[in-house]
Amino acid sequence: MTHSDRHTGPAYWRSLDEFAQTPEFRRFVEAEFHSLAPELLHPATRRQFLKLMGASLALAGLAGCRWPRETIVPAGRQPAGRIPGVPVQYATAFELDGVATGLLVTSYDGRPIKIEGNDKHPFSRGKTNTWMQASILDLYDPDRSRHPVGRSDPGGRLTRTWDEFVAFARPHCAQLRAAGGAGLAVLSETSSSPSLTDMKGRFSQAFPQAQWFEYEPVSRDNERAGARLAFGRPYRTHLHLDKADVIVSFDSDFLMTHPAAVKYAGDFAARRRADDGTMNRLYVLENRPTVTGSMADHRYAVRSSQIRRALEHIASAVADKLGRGQDSPIPPPGGSTPLSPAEADAIAADLVAHQGRCVVIVGPQQPPEAHAAAHVLNTWLGAPGQTVTFTGEPDADRPSHAESIVKLTAQMSAGQISTLVILGGNPVYNAPADVRFADALAKVANSIHLSTYVDETSQRCTWHLPRAHYLESWGDALAWDGSLSIVQPLIEPLYGGRTPLELLALLCDDKLTSGYDIVRRTFGNAFDFGVDRARLWEDALHDGLVANSAWPLETPTLTVGRIPEYAGGGTEEIVFAPDYSVHDGRFANNAWLQEWPDPITKLTWDNAALVSPAQAKNLGVKDGDIVRIELATIGQRQTPLALELPVYVLPGHAEGSLTVPLGYGRGRDAGAVGAGAGFNAYALRCAAEPDLALTFKLSKTGRKHALVTTQDHHAIDSQVGRAETQRRIGVLVREGTLAEYQHEPDFAQHVAHLPQLKSLWQEREYPDHKWGLAIDLSACIGCSACVVACQAENNIPVVGKDEVALGREMHWIRIDRYFKGEPHAAPANVEIVHQPVTCTHCENAPCEQVCPVAATVHDEEGLNAMVYNRCIGTRYCSNNCPFKVRRFNWFYNHHGPHHPRSVNGNAPALPGKLKQQDLTDIEKLLNNPAVTVRSRGVMEKCTFCVQRIMAAKIKARNERWDSIPDGLITPACAQACPTDAIVFGDLNDPNSRVRKLHAHNRAYEMLAELNIKARTRYLAKLRNPAETKT
Repeated sequence: MTHSDRHTGPAYWRSLDEFAQTPEFRRFVEAEFHSLAPELLHPATRRQFLKLMGASLALAGLAGCRWPRETIVPAGRQPAGRIPGVPVQYATAFELDGVATGLLVTSYDGRPIKIEGNDKHPFSRGKTNTWMQASILDLYDPDRSRHPVGRSDPGGRLTRTWDEFVAFARPHCAQLRAAGGAGLAVLSETSSSPSLTDMKGRFSQAFPQAQWFEYEPVSRDNERAGARLAFGRPYRTHLHLDKADVIVSFDSDFLMTHPAAVKYAGDFAARRRADDGTMNRLYVLENRPTVTGSMADHRYAVRSSQIRRALEHIASAVADKLGRGQDSPIPPPGGSTPLSPAEADAIAADLVAHQGRCVVIVGPQQPPEAHAAAHVLNTWLGAPGQTVTFTGEPDADRPSHAESIVKLTAQMSAGQISTLVILGGNPVYNAPADVRFADALAKVANSIHLSTYVDETSQRCTWHLPRAHYLESWGDALAWDGSLSIVQPLIEPLYGGRTPLELLALLCDDKLTSGYDIVRRTFGNAFDFGVDRARLWEDALHDGLVANSAWPLETPTLTVGRIPEYAGGGTEEIVFAPDYSVHDGRFANNAWLQEWPDPITKLTWDNAALVSPAQAKNLGVKDGDIVRIELATIGQRQTPLALELPVYVLPGHAEGSLTVPLGYGRGRDAGAVGAGAGFNAYALRCAAEPDLALTFKLSKTGRKHALVTTQDHHAIDSQVGRAETQRRIGVLVREGTLAEYQHEPDFAQHVAHLPQLKSLWQEREYPDHKWGLAIDLSACIGCSACVVACQAENNIPVVGKDEVALGREMHWIRIDRYFKGEPHAAPANVEIVHQPVTCTHCENAPCEQVCPVAATVHDEEGLNAMVYNRCIGTRYCSNNCPFKVRRFNWFYNHHGPHHPRSVNGNAPALPGKLKQQDLTDIEKLLNNPAVTVRSRGVMEKCTFCVQRIMAAKIKARNERWDSIPDGLITPACAQACPTDAIVFGDLNDPNSRVRKLHAHNRAYEMLAELNIKARTRYLAKLRNPAETKT
């Protein structure tokens, strides 16, 4: 493609292949059904054709009736007051990286099956993210540790019991107690649990010379150090984005990866709808496109090592405008800066013009000096008390996680640690590569690891102990603002696992041994001032938190004299980033998350070195080309570090920067699902440079690795030609600026001219209920929580990497991610738009008109229903669906031949030579009993969560309601959505939110010219760029 050709490229495009219209892209989208029965396709002969057709006819008769054999066992005992088959909800909390979010968990007959947000929790407000939704799958993971494991004398490992461990631990701990705890150390994950803090104190009393270390591979230590530099001690910053008119983000993905991201996303989206004629404005500087960056009104692709310099450039301009240039503690930007003077001045002017209504945010991977500069800048701009507030940091004097793991490893190597207790985590896998934690662990005589899996660390310890899942545990935890939640179990531990609280109580010989008793003791000690503690406890269990338990706000004062000047960096860098799917690697065995497409790259089952198109051209690499990265010996690092991994070319990525997501590249110790997925970026990560590396060597290997993405799957393409496809995409995705919206509020309805539409037959009326959906593209951040929530609610199967490569992923919702702009331009500041697409339940549904057996039909309320036992799998409906939202179930009982449990398991081959692993009994516990588990050979799609509709209608009829209140019925996607971008309701109710949104001046119907009368309408996306674009 020539330079001139590129400038005639499409306005919206989903991949570089689509932008260039490569032959590979055309072949994929022009195939009506992707790779049908590839195991049967051979050079065409008449005999093989007849065999194939005969087999398809035979299977057609069986498709609707092939179900797994199940045994129905009567329940011997039922709890009092429980009606069998009626679900109940319990409040609990999900803790990640030391921060808790409140949840409500739905349980059927003592079996938790679905997670929702707790509407009473200040950082959930009824919403969730993908990790919370997918955590239910970990509960029923058959690869979880089932029993203690101990090392035998010859060096082997034997299955043990808890009694055997107790027999070892009690005399051993008695000896340690007699020695004052000398040689004893604990390495724990970050936890906000007050009970764990209390047990830590009791542990220290029992073993006064013991040491306690804390380590997380992904932490916010730079934020703590930056606050200490600015204020003299660490403070925790709380954002109030609902009050911010201007937001400037420096490498902060606050909408997706911040511990308070669910709340922040909702607050941010509330200011994007422009219903009152105003919007916030977001500036983002980042090295790679992120979810937050995709929502920016102005986005700048900047190397991570240069972001601090850009911040100082803007701060200098703000200081000049406010007359603070003489006493500024922020050093002036030295050397070249990534922003032009005009760009920096425009951002500074926007901040100054919105004093008290703006905020500057810096991400956790930026150095402490950048965070200190942001605190100074926010103070100048009047943000404290308005758009930011502060509370104290718990455990303010603890060392950084990098310092802790380095110190512990050094003591282990020196033989100073004789007994090491590891509470969770997996340091053998994720500790910095240069500290050589595994080698040091081998020198510890007694090592005990409490873990959910027999992972890399457990394999090298003398004892492995199974850890209880949080849905099996009693505990407590604190939200980002300190609000206290009680973690209560929904089910007995499936494999006899125990919690860190219970293990510590055993080791220090505490008089209380159960998690419940320990938590009650901590709770009672915390509320001992004339409070009815029993009532408070019951309320905390019921509501999911203790009301008014947040930490008090504080007003810190700047004490910084002069922030150290920027030392500068090279022209290239490697950035180590937590992954949207597996985070730091702890979710590597979660199949929902592995198959969930990354919101930006759309990669599944893999990670890769992300590079810009310009850099890929300079390096001479394409998607899937394997490169070798080497870090030379520097300072204390005497051994070179190296990693080979594939390249993925990502539009909008900063040139001179490589991003390598963490959490992949684990072996069989990860479990059947996570084994072999991706490449281990921890092999390059150093203690002194945990976030980025500036000195490295990159070379091509000449080999390739198959990367699988969903970005071009199910494209709403046109056979007429590229111009028609682009016209159609411009109609599908409607976007405007705030200024355009103010000038022409109904601009979205004039994008396409609709002729007079008439049906060929008399259309049906729906006088009772008329269910519909509205999706606001201005509020949708593309986080894809809806995708995992739908999968959890509707028993949607996982198919595996090879099947995804064939376009066979089963998600009922897909998030189309479009780029807009010139991908080869410099700087690479492309825009990104997200559009959720699911079955729109067309009133004139094209799918229904071609089904030969009436397997897809309308019900009396207009829902496009699937009758699974009629479906014979012709897939005509998928062919005729203009939105490409129907999915064909290729494989029986959810584990197909390319599912990792089939690939890595010992399942026998089924007829037709398809190796297929059956679901275990534990996995079957996950299924939602209100939703049919589909068999192979049938089509499936979004049902608007018809099971929830029917439950509400039955309740309304039984209780003789006059009507169903608006908002009572919420599909799983809408209930999870943190930005409230998806709204469901009855279009026949004139006061319903969905009816009002359908009548909104930004509302439009996709492909309305087809006269299909979709029940889903979109609200056009708005951006709010400054008048003079910087």
